[in-house]
Amino acid sequence: MMASLVAALHFSKAPLVVVLITSAVMLGEALEYNLSYHNLAQIPQDIPSDVDTLNLGHNKIYILENDAFMQWYRLSAVKLDHNRLTSDEIGEYCLRRTQIRSLSLDSNQLSAVPRLSHDVLTNLSLNYNSISELGNYSMSGLPQLGELQIGWNKIGSIADLAFCGTVLQTIGLNGNYLTEVPDLRCVGDTLESLHLATNQICVIRSSDFTHLERLRVLHVQDNRLYEMAGIDVNIGHSIEVLKIQNNFLQVLNVDWSHFLTLQIINLTNNQIHTVVTTTADGNDGTTSWKPLADSVLQQLLLARNNLTCFYWVGVT
Repeated sequence: MMASLVAALHFSKAPLVVVLITSAVMLGEALEYNLSYHNLAQIPQDIPSDVDTLNLGHNKIYILENDAFMQWYRLSAVKLDHNRLTSDEIGEYCLRRTQIRSLSLDSNQLSAVPRLSHDVLTNLSLNYNSISELGNYSMSGLPQLGELQIGWNKIGSIADLAFCGTVLQTIGLNGNYLTEVPDLRCVGDTLESLHLATNQICVIRSSDFTHLERLRVLHVQDNRLYEMAGIDVNIGHSIEVLKIQNNFLQVLNVDWSHFLTLQIINLTNNQIHTVVTTTADGNDGTTSWKPLADSVLQQLLLARNNLTCFYWVGVT
């Protein structure tokens, strides 16, 4: 369904007609209104009141004032990618009096996480900005926030309490400048998926995952990892997908008996020359073997390493 806005400017001769084409698309019972690529500097006020998703991407919008969307009572998602928004020009209460649950601010001019207060926002995307750090309580005004995508920024430090006040289940931090796994104890009871690919992390320690009881997916590919110690003890009971390809690991010393749910592990393109699959018997300290074939593992990817042989040994 296409809607056209026609404005006629009358002169002494034939009128000059300016046509602004927008699109309104019905997705089931939801109305998506597309105003992308319209050279807009501010949010138009003549948008239908029953719009559900509003796409304002690829414009020149530079400010979001408080109550900016209050007149659209059904609005649940706003896309503001590729505009000119800065952190200081986004009002803390710009989403107030709305039911907006998803906000995308990718590819703007943000130098810090904008201070937002909104009780029902569940998804926030801040990819491709210039954010360099996350301070304490950066998102404490978003108590229902479940997914944060903040990849491809310049983040080098994350305060211990940065995510406090949220219920994050997914955190996307790919493509930043992190040198260690951030402290995630604030969301230890809820976090299920952590994406840290393409950073500068060298070591993963057991303590990095002590409180992550529900973590199912961990992506740390394309880092500088040369050591991975104790990861099996703390997240082995819950992890399902583990991606560690394109790093610098040489020895893989893992107690496979801790991995109760692991289905996919990708270790492609490291420098692994030794894989240790023995497990210590907690009763008498002797060594026994745990066969990987007895686990739920579906894929073990070890291509482009330095292995000359690999044995699966089982002892009953």
